Amino acid sequence: MKKINYLSLITILVIAALLFTCSPNEPGKKSQILVQPISLTFTKNVNSKKLIISNYGGGKLSWQITDKPDWIEVSKSSGKVTTGKDTVIVTADVNQELGTYSGTININSNGGIKDVTVTLDISIWTKMTDMPTARLGLGTALVDGKIYAIGGLRTEIQPLSTVEVYDPTTNTWTEKTHMPTARGTFGCAVVDGKIYAIGGGVTGSYNLSTVQMYDPATDTWTRKASMPTPRSCVAASTVNGKIYVIGGTKGESGILAGISTVEEYDPATDTWTRKKDMPTPRWSLGTCVVDGMIYAIGGNIQYPNIASAVEVYDPSTDNWTKKTSMPTARYSLATSSVNGTIFAFGGWRASGGDWGDPMYKKVEAYDPITDTWTPRTDMPFEIALLSTVRLNGKIYLIGGTKTQHPFTSINTVYAYDPVVDQ
Repeated sequence: MKKINYLSLITILVIAALLFTCSPNEPGKKSQILVQPISLTFTKNVNSKKLIISNYGGGKLSWQITDKPDWIEVSKSSGKVTTGKDTVIVTADVNQELGTYSGTININSNGGIKDVTVTLDISIWTKMTDMPTARLGLGTALVDGKIYAIGGLRTEIQPLSTVEVYDPTTNTWTEKTHMPTARGTFGCAVVDGKIYAIGGGVTGSYNLSTVQMYDPATDTWTRKASMPTPRSCVAASTVNGKIYVIGGTKGESGILAGISTVEEYDPATDTWTRKKDMPTPRWSLGTCVVDGMIYAIGGNIQYPNIASAVEVYDPSTDNWTKKTSMPTARYSLATSSVNGTIFAFGGWRASGGDWGDPMYKKVEAYDPITDTWTPRTDMPFEIALLSTVRLNGKIYLIGGTKTQHPFTSINTVYAYDPVVDQ
């Protein structure tokens, strides 16, 4: 009879036990389901997300979706998982009436039962990630699908040079190289992927002529030819590769009187050309481009004379034409356009006080084809000195102030859906 090597036998048994215990998919160990995440939130802008189903037990996990809301679709409703994972694409049908919808996706398996909470928010106004730096009277621009927030005022006497870029795909902000000249209420326009900051005001001065160009590709600033007419509270729009700076105020002797000056800047030659004056002199107006025409809307003629005027400039003929006035006279409003319709947001109205004007949360839409105005759904709150950017059919409203004098800046960002708001 052979002698038994007990040490070798013990070693074999220990290894076998370890293999049995550590193998996550050994048939003897029960499968267990793991679902990530356990809640999904959808909006009009984000209607599809991933759901990961894993087996962190043993054996083979068999799973099946047994119940879900009618407005939810899934890329697969059942599966089997051993060592890997199943990815389920969950899509919400956003063609619903306005409101918030909630429900549960029930997942049954031989490794347990899991519920995933789903929420669908169909809103006209969607709160986005706050801008890191609170400010009013800032400039904004869109380049390569990203929103650049530039300069502005922390308070009415604290100009900023801060530059922050917002990525809507990640809903996050990133700081960039600061603008060389801290300022607010300047003109901001884009030509060939470059952002131009024009004029504006700083503490104790309302008559800057400074022009600086920002290149997002290199994150650098370059000084350009100064604007002939120093001014702040201007509006700037781009047509056919040229920038038109309209209106504003020189702020002479502390009097904020509107001017009617229009100057054209050609980035290709770095030169300025005087153009035909706007019929109504004003500052803190809004401008918007539709079909190559620049619409000048609202503004402050000289306090307390607030404008409701709408005048359209044709760069090809250097002529102005008057249009139907905006129903609500206001200044320090924001304007933008989607699908040929112009939208006016917020702004101040005159009350006869000393910089104590109440603000609007009104939204009004202008149709250039019919030359008519219609009211839209109000903003979430009264606001002025905000800025707007159009992106993917939505209008992003950024920064501003919700207070009367002395002004306090805010950092909120909202996305407005004009298609839903009809």
